[in-house]
Amino acid sequence: DKTNSIVKKSNDLIEKSRYELTLTQQRLILYTIAHIKISDEDFKTYDIPVSELIEKAGSSDWLYSELKKEAENLLKKTFSLETMSEDNQKVFTTLAWFSFVQYKEGSGTLQVHFDPHLKLYLLQLKERFTTYMLKYVLPMRHPYSIRIYELLKQYEHFEKQERDFDLKEFKQLLMIEEKPAYKLYGDINRGILKPAIKEINKHTDLKITKFEERKRSRKVIGFTFHFKTNQISDSEPIQEQPQPSEPAKESVNERLEALFLNVPEKVQTPSVKNIVSTFLNKDDDYIISNIKYASEHSDDNFVGYLVESLNNDYAKDVRDQEALVREKELQDKQQ
Repeated sequence: DKTNSIVKKSNDLIEKSRYELTLTQQRLILYTIAHIKISDEDFKTYDIPVSELIEKAGSSDWLYSELKKEAENLLKKTFSLETMSEDNQKVFTTLAWFSFVQYKEGSGTLQVHFDPHLKLYLLQLKERFTTYMLKYVLPMRHPYSIRIYELLKQYEHFEKQERDFDLKEFKQLLMIEEKPAYKLYGDINRGILKPAIKEINKHTDLKITKFEERKRSRKVIGFTFHFKTNQISDSEPIQEQPQPSEPAKESVNERLEALFLNVPEKVQTPSVKNIVSTFLNKDDDYIISNIKYASEHSDDNFVGYLVESLNNDYAKDVRDQEALVREKELQDKQQ
């Protein structure tokens, strides 16, 4: 049933993988996973109707061209997975999400094929896996909300419905340890944790009832999510989403507010918020990194420098350098 599709992943893929994906790429991967049948013994070439994915995600129609580009970029993106061998040795594996992406002009359909090495983590799962309804995560607007939801969902059936994170471990899981935008815990709390809690409570079958910080002296070193399961019938259809030409205003405003918090307080003016709003077709990392760049490099004319930075992506070199550092660290770790 396309309206109640199920996402089913091995716990290793959720817990032990390290990857950095845009919101659009996560949606595409999850939407494709939901097309896998329980009986499938091998991956197929899956047809993804672009308009259908846009509609179910409640996204605007600019995503149409963006989705094709994001799918192609996924072919270049690898991720790491740390597991244990039978003789109790650590095994570091580098994997790709897709081995094949094709778009036929005018068809409105993407064809994708998962990398064969993902069979162990997506096909014929009998134990140590997590499932949830696709409809819970598609409406999310923050790229880290889906990841946090999955990490909590793993612990849903524990006696205590809670999950504790060490701050350093959390940064590694989300691959944000080298990102200037999330260097401080306050930035993480404001830009990742608070939006995630709000979206999980609003859209999913989990309700976060309490969030506790763990401190050493005055420094936050970890935190705990306490949650409970919302009684939502799996037979419920997905709530009707806005048409592609009419994006969900409330969700857009929530995302804008979260991004605007990264602007230095002394220049948080309506005109600056309006500037940020015109770049919502870019991913959060693009916007946040350029806000940070403008705040660090502008003198008196922050507004003008911010516009130039967002238009010309002055922060690209910074992001590229961070990506190289993370890639080198990953290679060193695997070696």
